[in-house]
Amino acid sequence: MFAVALPTTGVSLQTRREVTTAATKPQFKGAKKMAHRRPKKTTPADKRHGPAVYPAAPAPPPQYTVLP
Repeated sequence: MFAVALPTTGVSLQTRREVTTAATKPQFKGAKKMAHRRPKKTTPADKRHGPAVYPAAPAPPPQYTVLP
């Protein structure tokens, strides 16, 4: 919102921006919509999911082979 301040000393009109400072947690519209529309886990099986468990990687091949 913009408000026009009337000059008191013959100076030209000045504009100042009024900023609302009462918000404690401002949230932008794009971030708010993405958080609202994200896929939510609803079933207990989905909520208990942990990270994927993979088998241990095999040992790497030796770099050099020593021949007698």
